[in-house]
Amino acid sequence: MRSTRVAEWILSQVTSRPRAAAVIGDLLEKIPSRGVLWFWRSVATTAVALVWRDVAANPMRTFGLGLTGFVLVLALFFLLVLFALVAFAAVIGLATRTGLVDQQRLAGVAQLVGHGWLRPALSLASWCVLAMAQFQVGRWLARRSPDHELAPCVAFTLVGLTVSLALALASPQPALQAIRDAMSAALFVVLDLPLYAGAVSVRRKRLVSS
Repeated sequence: MRSTRVAEWILSQVTSRPRAAAVIGDLLEKIPSRGVLWFWRSVATTAVALVWRDVAANPMRTFGLGLTGFVLVLALFFLLVLFALVAFAAVIGLATRTGLVDQQRLAGVAQLVGHGWLRPALSLASWCVLAMAQFQVGRWLARRSPDHELAPCVAFTLVGLTVSLALALASPQPALQAIRDAMSAALFVVLDLPLYAGAVSVRRKRLVSS
């Protein structure tokens, strides 16, 4: 069954393949009496429990890696953005000196950045840069946590969520707005998916080579 392979793959990210197969086998036996929804809920809760076990096994080292990864992502993101801005400024400067772009066209570009389609395009490009940084840091974290690749990624997410909540609650704005911002910060967890993808890629290579 395809669903069985998917469930085994999910658990194999946080435990050994034999144990993942054994757990899925036990859960499959109970599907006739408890249903498919219970099966997938059990797969998800088991995966979360196994990841959290890895985090709790060595919390100081795991959260230290998570914090280091968080700082690395910020550093890589700002370095990549700075490189892009310097390159863009160099291109614009060269084009201006050679007469390819005049002041009127530059004003048009500035208007596009502020109000036109270029603004969402730049936001998308920024997200892509952030995703690239997270993917590489996810790989870096996974290599330093053999057999527990996702644990430092969970710590990374918790560190990022804590920082987001602290900034939202500490901002000088009405209490209701601060609470709304703090609650919406939890939605940014989805932005960490490239981080987990990087860790899973390292985990997959280890499973193939083992």
